[in-house]
Amino acid sequence: MNEVVLMTGASEALFTMTRDYLEIMLMFFMIYAVGWVMSCFVRNDGNPRLAMYSFVASALTNVVLDYVFIFVFPWGVKGAALATGLSQLVLFAGVITHCICGKGVLRLKLPSSNVKWVGKIMSTGLPTFFIESSIGVSTLIFNWVLIRHGGDLYVTAYSIVMNVSVLVLFILMGIGQACQPIISFNHGANAVSRVRETLVLGIKTAVGVGIAALMLASLATDWLVGLFVVDYPVLFNLASLAMPLYFMAFPCMAINLMIASFFQAVEKPMLATALSIVRGFGFVVLGLVVMPWLMPEYGIWLVVPFAEMITLVFSLVFYHRHHVQSSGSSTVMLSA
Repeated sequence: MNEVVLMTGASEALFTMTRDYLEIMLMFFMIYAVGWVMSCFVRNDGNPRLAMYSFVASALTNVVLDYVFIFVFPWGVKGAALATGLSQLVLFAGVITHCICGKGVLRLKLPSSNVKWVGKIMSTGLPTFFIESSIGVSTLIFNWVLIRHGGDLYVTAYSIVMNVSVLVLFILMGIGQACQPIISFNHGANAVSRVRETLVLGIKTAVGVGIAALMLASLATDWLVGLFVVDYPVLFNLASLAMPLYFMAFPCMAINLMIASFFQAVEKPMLATALSIVRGFGFVVLGLVVMPWLMPEYGIWLVVPFAEMITLVFSLVFYHRHHVQSSGSSTVMLSA
């Protein structure tokens, strides 16, 4: 535990709080993992509302227990971790009723091993793994750089920005996940026009969310930061500077996530994986080297927009090549 926490670059105060949080959360990680995976199966088994209701109930439980464990019982960071862990039990209990009550096709049983599917499952799911894990990896890298760049104050400001931005990110990922089964079904049916129509609709929706998020972060910066900071002017000003700059990434990120989801749905996992790696890790590292050097005052907050803009070029090039190849294949099939 100590080695893992130290690896994140945590100082003395952050070290203690991080360790306290992880000690409690580790007890709930298995339940969290199974609940999250089950929610994906439930959505695709014709019961997306149950998954949504389970997540909402889990979130509300977390909020209520946070208040109780932090303000009523002064348990601090450990109380916050316990609240999060118990809320995952609510999510798990909600989604598992889908199988127990027979609301869909899926049932819980011990199947005979079928190794041949493992490789396909791994390769198809790899892009989602990189999309999800890139949040943690980029946060880890950012923490290292920020601690050396400006100390704990910069790390705290970054955590405020991340707490707001992750809500937007999950909305964008939700749009991509909603489009995936529709694209996949029509791809299998060789309904090319419907595939393209779904992709365009998904991109328009996601870009609209990204632009709205950027406008909110620019016009209501003080209100958003004020949700986290009270009577700390230096931190307030730093987070207020960082938030609108960081949120410039979302319009481009919307397109990148949608195109990666598209490649995943049409059985091009390697393209989706490549995009996920470069946007979540490769170009972020490049940005951390380049942007603070180009713009010492606020370049650190433009790293993610920098990474997303470069990734957008690759996304459009990959999609154009795929579109040309698909059009050529369709012409050959029609000729035959």
